[in-house]
Amino acid sequence: MTPTVKPRYQLFPSLSEAAFRRLKADIAKRGVLVPIERDENGELLDGHHRVRAWQELAAEGIHVEMPILLRLDMSESEKREHVRSVNLLRRHLTTAQRRAVIADQLRESPDRSDRAIAKALAVSPSTVGMVRRRLGGDASTVQVGQSKRRGLDGRERGLPKPRSVFVGSATEAKRVFTALEVLPPGVLPERILTGGDATVAARLVKQETSREAQMARARATTLGELGAQRYAVVYVDPPWRYGTASDPTRKAEVHYATMTHEELLSLPVSSIAADNAALFLWATPPKLGEAIALVAAWGFNYKTCACWDKGGPTGARVGLGSFYRQQHELLLVATRGTMPPPSPAVRPPSIIRAPRGAHSAKPALARAQIEAMYGEVPRVELFARGPVAGWAVWGDEAVVGR
Repeated sequence: MTPTVKPRYQLFPSLSEAAFRRLKADIAKRGVLVPIERDENGELLDGHHRVRAWQELAAEGIHVEMPILLRLDMSESEKREHVRSVNLLRRHLTTAQRRAVIADQLRESPDRSDRAIAKALAVSPSTVGMVRRRLGGDASTVQVGQSKRRGLDGRERGLPKPRSVFVGSATEAKRVFTALEVLPPGVLPERILTGGDATVAARLVKQETSREAQMARARATTLGELGAQRYAVVYVDPPWRYGTASDPTRKAEVHYATMTHEELLSLPVSSIAADNAALFLWATPPKLGEAIALVAAWGFNYKTCACWDKGGPTGARVGLGSFYRQQHELLLVATRGTMPPPSPAVRPPSIIRAPRGAHSAKPALARAQIEAMYGEVPRVELFARGPVAGWAVWGDEAVVGR
């Protein structure tokens, strides 16, 4: 006869057969009122008797819904402590059984204070202290679990903050599990997640999978000579031509050759951009209308923008202007084809805080953010001020090519 294997987290004595039959009859009549709990691996943490009753009822042709609460990113010690806590509050245990539970917790976390363990298990610190004294030297075992986790890249990282997910069925639970395997930490909100979040998570997984496939195709293209190559990322800082300036020394023409709107419209940006590409286009506030026209003329669709705060962290420097003294510029973002947005994990904030540099020079932070957003895809900077590692460049001040 094959021996029965005790579930990993069934840390308490089983119910008597009579008590189990009463539980089963109640579930048949009113359903499962208290959700069962599983970890991110699907291991059952709490609800062993409810699952057994649910299985027996299903075999008898009685089907009831099984709500599930997923406990995510908990260490082994945290899982066992949680199981003890919820059962101490709910189960009718004898004094000896309650003390045995506290003793097990002390053996797993001997370095924690009586007060900390008491708070976790919802018992009094004096009770924990009494059990500790009775254990004597027996409470010095090694702690279960780990404080760090090794990722696929071989690096060790601290465990993420534990989270909970409340779903209405095992199907929704599986969708959340699938999402967590693909999505980076922090994408799902840090609260108790719901079945609605499971739907959102499934959509995010689909987007992430599609995005990664498209980015892999973009990375497969090798850089070549500008004019023959088509680029997945196009970064442009147009040499806008303005009218008269109140200060002649601040005219753009003093610093570099400018171009009319018609000349910018005629640039063959569309022919050097890949079928699926992203455009990052700098625009000063007075030139916003012309910038939007360039986006359309070059074959892109406007999506959003970032704002460069030229005052930097202190906000100390303010420029000139007709209505407002300008302290910001806009970085428009547009796409063509099926170019996806970047992964949620690498999406930067929309405010770029960096101090003003040389006349019209854009902050290096903006280019670095674009590199992080799209990785090693073919990319080109138009009107660049010099060679840039990893980019093809073009303009009066740049050496054409990589």
